[in-house]
Amino acid sequence: MRFEGMTASQSVRWHLYPTVSDLVERTTAAMLRLAEDAIRVRGEFLLVLAGGTTPQRIYQHLSHAAADWAHWKIYFGDERCLDAGHPDRNSVMASSVWLADAKRQGAHVFPIPAEQGPDQGAAAYRAVLKNVGTFDLVLLGLGEDGH
Repeated sequence: MRFEGMTASQSVRWHLYPTVSDLVERTTAAMLRLAEDAIRVRGEFLLVLAGGTTPQRIYQHLSHAAADWAHWKIYFGDERCLDAGHPDRNSVMASSVWLADAKRQGAHVFPIPAEQGPDQGAAAYRAVLKNVGTFDLVLLGLGEDGH
């Protein structure tokens, strides 16, 4: 499926899975393959994380994977404006189930400084993203209520 205005490198594909476990396993495997390809071609894998319970299960699955974490650069697509260590933050969830260990193995993690509030946090993150370029993979979540 292609949409008007998409570049040649962009495409949209829908994959349906019979269970959440199938989704988690196949998404994790696909992420690891994409990472290997990006690292082989460009020397790094640029990933944007989503929050929520389904991505959390993927992150838990990644925590058991063998990967070249030192070449992963991990960003966030959204965050709640709460204190840095608040358990409702996406970065705290991702860190507790996966990123703390990945960071120990060399992954570069760039959380949104949402504790600064929406305006200052967005401005600070804009500076982090300024020279990043094109992401290899952006995870998006869809909550049960469609948000």
